[in-house]
Amino acid sequence: MMTYTEAIEGVLENSHKFILSNDEIVQINAWVIRFVQIKKIQEGFYKNRSISNLAVSYQNGYQAEVCVEKLLKIKFIDWGILKKNIQVSEHNFSDLKNIDLDIGIKSSVFGLPALVSINPTTPEIICVRLTDKGITTIYICGYASVDCLKKYSNKNISHPADCIGKKMSFFGYKFLQPFESIKDLEELLKNAS
Repeated sequence: MMTYTEAIEGVLENSHKFILSNDEIVQINAWVIRFVQIKKIQEGFYKNRSISNLAVSYQNGYQAEVCVEKLLKIKFIDWGILKKNIQVSEHNFSDLKNIDLDIGIKSSVFGLPALVSINPTTPEIICVRLTDKGITTIYICGYASVDCLKKYSNKNISHPADCIGKKMSFFGYKFLQPFESIKDLEELLKNAS
């Protein structure tokens, strides 16, 4: 089995790189805390994880989504979800569904593999977050088809415990497809069909 270091070697240098401002991070993190509090109350969501621990996972994900918005030059995040009178769980669909692309976004902290569904049904954009000396950088590594997710993931995960049996660790960074635009993503989806 490939190690994380072997899997990621040389990938970040060829990825789209975005540096988040402190203002962006503060806004995302504050929104995520409210989102997680509501989700936890509505659903008893992740009972064994604290709000702050769970928020870190969501903050990582939403930071990556903001950067994908920047790359694609289009807004797709529904920041208004907290003001709508719906269950947060009703908001569980692929991240790019708001722009008619059935593609998710998965992000991980550098040093840990991205966690993907144990039974993936949609492709994912894979991102890595690296924070160094107070600077947060998001690397958009590429597009993983469902086949890529299945082929280059394994069920041996070490974090977090409540994902065991639901998620797998993704190691296929070198097999990701590059993209620059929505048109590229549409082509990748079409070619996977």
